[in-house]
Amino acid sequence: MKKQNKKVHALVCVLVFSVFGLSATAQAQPNLAKPVAEIKQQDEDNGRWLLTQMAIQESLRQIPESISTGLQQAQMHGMPGEIAAVIQRSAYDVYNMDELEPQALSLLLNSLSNEHLQTWMAFYKTPLGQKVAMADIKGSSAETFGFIFENGPVIMAELAQDT
Repeated sequence: MKKQNKKVHALVCVLVFSVFGLSATAQAQPNLAKPVAEIKQQDEDNGRWLLTQMAIQESLRQIPESISTGLQQAQMHGMPGEIAAVIQRSAYDVYNMDELEPQALSLLLNSLSNEHLQTWMAFYKTPLGQKVAMADIKGSSAETFGFIFENGPVIMAELAQDT
């Protein structure tokens, strides 16, 4: 009788765990059933949104204008035009805009776990996150770069005197 009770008990345990196991598996299936391509596309969309919020995309787009502004300033301070032209051509070869944005997106997605990506997205959706995003965008503008390039030496000299 004890052997039969053990067998019944074991069978009941197997059935109970099977039912709960199948139930848990069935609940988890929708996440597993989501196509990999769809998950990848969603991650890429989230990454692009985050690149925009962090002003990285804007910074990348400002590179050509920043290079031109910097070279114009350098020419005003005595850089020969031929050297400026060579630097500008070289810079456009190095900073190929068609390749930079996808590379930045890839680096972002490869360096952040999904949890961290979601956390950063949640932050940039808050009022403080939106203020940070706007400050980053303004800070990455060609106008700001020009101001820094033009006034940087004076500002650095003043800071050096303060120390």
